[in-house]
Amino acid sequence: MVVAAEWVHAKGVMIAPRRLASLALVALTAACGRSDSSTTAALGVATIGPAGGILVVDRGQQQGLVLEVPAGAVARPTEFRVAAEGGGGSPSAPTGAGIPAVAAPLRIEPTDLVSPVSMRLRIPYEPANVSGTGAGNIDVRQKNAALSRDYDPEDIDAVAGWVEISVKTLGRFEVVVAPTPADLLSYLPPVGEVASLEDGFAFTVEPEPVLSPLSGLDVLAWSVVGPSFFEQIVVGGASILGRRSGALWAEEWSIPYDPFGDPGEALANMITQTAAVTDFTVFSIVSAAVTPLGYFQYALPIRYDEQLYTDIGQLVVNVAYDRPDLGVGERQVTMWLSPEVGLLRLAVDGVSYDRVP
Repeated sequence: MVVAAEWVHAKGVMIAPRRLASLALVALTAACGRSDSSTTAALGVATIGPAGGILVVDRGQQQGLVLEVPAGAVARPTEFRVAAEGGGGSPSAPTGAGIPAVAAPLRIEPTDLVSPVSMRLRIPYEPANVSGTGAGNIDVRQKNAALSRDYDPEDIDAVAGWVEISVKTLGRFEVVVAPTPADLLSYLPPVGEVASLEDGFAFTVEPEPVLSPLSGLDVLAWSVVGPSFFEQIVVGGASILGRRSGALWAEEWSIPYDPFGDPGEALANMITQTAAVTDFTVFSIVSAAVTPLGYFQYALPIRYDEQLYTDIGQLVVNVAYDRPDLGVGERQVTMWLSPEVGLLRLAVDGVSYDRVP
């Protein structure tokens, strides 16, 4: 703008050139949408119009944050702004515990925006700071003047450390630890569970047959069936009582084994015990030696039937045996379990089979 005269008339009012320039700047700013006024230094700023655009934080705190604003989200050029937010902490930590936050909270403006279409938001977080559950078992908590809610992740990388959700409003966001069962038995599949797996394998949970030497009240068989494979892990409550192979043989352990310790504890307490092996084909019973090693640990998220499951427990059951009928050998069965839908993946001797819908 060029102002030739020292004073300019505007609707009969005399306005100084400097004052006129200021008004012009205000008018231009008002014509473009602005974020909320804030004294917090911005971590990232982008002006995005009706055609859509992307806001990226490429340095400092929240590095790796990406907000994808699609066409039609805003009706005019609008300033989107990312800033640090106070009041963060680890929701997984007991009160007063010195556990680092999963991610520093942040604010994305404009907080009064209501988009008619979903915006994609990727937020970085620290997987190593997730405690008491799997590194990918997290939610994203949003708060603004209109709502407060937790989002389940739509996509996640618990190694690289980012989570993605879709939002139509902005405001305060924080990555938090998602709820997880306190009782590890909640991860076990229910009676009647039938899971079809890749390569013709299947997993079922059924009562142990009455004629089995391992049978008893509430005794269950975790059955793994596949091409040229048919074995059961027989459990009572949280303890493994032994193994069975259909109507061929049953291996009854002298000491019930709890597989729900952590790996270090399981290795430290590993012992060899005797087992009675019943051969159903000739109705004989012989003595054998078994060395069970079982442990529970949390695992990375698994996508099944177009749904992402983030709370995954991994149960490993390894049995080294010395039997007169089978000789010396080892069997390992690993189960990836969700408290929501049961078994999602199974491995036999290191070969994995994903559940299929």
